[in-house]
Amino acid sequence: MVGTLGNKVRALVSLRRAIATSDADVIHAWMYHSALLACLFARNRRRVLIAIHHTNPRDAGLPRATRLIALGCSLGSRLSGAVVYVADAAKVKHEQAGFSSRRSCVVHVGVDEKTMMPALDSARTQSRQRFGIPQDAIVVAHIARYHRDKDQPTLLGAFAQSLSTVARMHLLLVGRHLDESNIELRKLIEAYGIQDNVSLVGELDSTLEAFHAADIFCLSSLTEAFPVSLVEALQCGLLPVVTDVGECRAIAQGVGLVVPPNSVQDLADALLEAAAAADSRVPMSIRARGLEFSLSQMHDDYQAVYARIVALGAGSDLRVKSE
Repeated sequence: MVGTLGNKVRALVSLRRAIATSDADVIHAWMYHSALLACLFARNRRRVLIAIHHTNPRDAGLPRATRLIALGCSLGSRLSGAVVYVADAAKVKHEQAGFSSRRSCVVHVGVDEKTMMPALDSARTQSRQRFGIPQDAIVVAHIARYHRDKDQPTLLGAFAQSLSTVARMHLLLVGRHLDESNIELRKLIEAYGIQDNVSLVGELDSTLEAFHAADIFCLSSLTEAFPVSLVEALQCGLLPVVTDVGECRAIAQGVGLVVPPNSVQDLADALLEAAAAADSRVPMSIRARGLEFSLSQMHDDYQAVYARIVALGAGSDLRVKSE
């Protein structure tokens, strides 16, 4: 919330009035700040659905104010109609921190399966031409923002090591601040001497073209809840290489490689293993795993939660869970 103190107060008063007078059957509050305000302002807190998209409310990387707000949400969870988590790991961490388990469930984020599709040969060729990548390269896509949680230094170290073995590998970096203006990132790339095999793309309106240019998808994160980009990569038929954080192992189960976080050697070994399998991968088999986390499934799961809140007045435990 930005602006002067007076503007902030007026905004809170307006929000309080809107929530208190709302005749909505369900108030869907996304993340800590909105959840706390909804619990404070709603006349009937059992209409409030608290949606949690963070793994750990005690995460030291969160601002202190946010951790305090999360503590307030834990109190509100005891009176709310439902607490819905994006991942099983998030549910465990939050309930250990004091969130009520009585009306909690997991609804995985869904991806639009009609948009994320494996590339046709023509789309693959065009995408590689756009990013200046050789057509015979083995392309590793990394789609994330530039942040310590995403651990790009470990990714670059692992890629540099794997590149010394497989010279036709290419790394495609897509996301906020993963561009040529990031001097810190460019210096690290140059220090490894891999600048000819790394494309710094930055943010894209749609990541589909980046997925279509790639063979492998890599997440090097130190922490995650439910990485949507991983599901998108699966639906596009990419071979996933991910760190064992949050829900990554569960999502990539049966189709990908999972390594410990913050390990250059383990990640480099996995990238080499994926590179060896890249040409023989079966995109539609990988896509089948991604389709288990579809937008239509998320819609159905949330509709079930909404119906439970409305029909039972949030008076019973929830039993909805995406598998």
